[in-house]
Amino acid sequence: MASIRKRVRQDGSTAHQVRWREGGSRDSAPQSEVFDSEPEAIQFKALVDAHGQHWPSGWVKGEGFVQPGEGGQDKKAVTFETWAEHFVEPLTGVEVRTGHDYRRDIKKHFLPFFGDKDVCSPEAIGPDHIRRWVNAMESGERDKKNKEEWVRKPLSPKTLANLHGLLYSVFQSAVEAQPQIRAANPCSRTRLPRVDDGIEDEMVFLQREEFTLLRTAMGTLCKGDAVDLIDVMVGTGLRWGEISALQVRDITLRGQHKVLRVQRAWKRQEDNTFLLGKPKTKKSRRTVVLPPALIEIIERNVARKKAEDFVFVTAWGKA
Repeated sequence: MASIRKRVRQDGSTAHQVRWREGGSRDSAPQSEVFDSEPEAIQFKALVDAHGQHWPSGWVKGEGFVQPGEGGQDKKAVTFETWAEHFVEPLTGVEVRTGHDYRRDIKKHFLPFFGDKDVCSPEAIGPDHIRRWVNAMESGERDKKNKEEWVRKPLSPKTLANLHGLLYSVFQSAVEAQPQIRAANPCSRTRLPRVDDGIEDEMVFLQREEFTLLRTAMGTLCKGDAVDLIDVMVGTGLRWGEISALQVRDITLRGQHKVLRVQRAWKRQEDNTFLLGKPKTKKSRRTVVLPPALIEIIERNVARKKAEDFVFVTAWGKA
């Protein structure tokens, strides 16, 4: 991993030196690049790490992303693939799984269209190229040998809008870079398919008879262990990741109002394991008043448990 060292120059300014060994080997030659600002150093460090402890493709020491241009002059140049890596690596304020999903979407949906294009050049990637990408994503691509199969399935308007938002952010980071490497965002005026143009699945709720059948079946299959959990899920509207993360300390059974507080949920990690963390949004952190029918169920499941014990567990005591 590359590192950053700060040092004060003679004029009183601070230099931020990114240091690493070529290829990551202890015996390889030491490399370094100096930046005036810490954010620039952090971004460059992320690029070095993403390139396996090598200089990023197209980067010239002391100058940045440059390549020989016409007339012997240099012009800025960097592939979309390299800049997308540059965009994702230093992101803050996002879940680990979110960063993983960004990389997946970039690789799957963006690189086949823009991967080797010069992200700095309006001629290489402009509004027309973005519109062609939108049309391709909306229509999909059939297998040429078997028309019944899809090489790339059509995307729904909502999914396409989400991907376009990510693509917009990648280009906007190039517009806002210091120094700026692109003058305008090619995604800024893209017309997208209306979300309500698609055929959305209608929300379906269980009828009372259907719920009774499900409850009976779960009671038989799980020897009754899951019945309380199902009753509380239906009575409170909690999601699976929330109710399975519910702890005794989240329950208040004293006073006029008996409530539970949703303060944590299971979060999927890059390797598909789960880690206990905060709910995704502030709105998800909420207090739910317990109806009388659920109070006895909750009392039964928190009895003789410690504050950080899970309310609902398996027969083996696991969440």
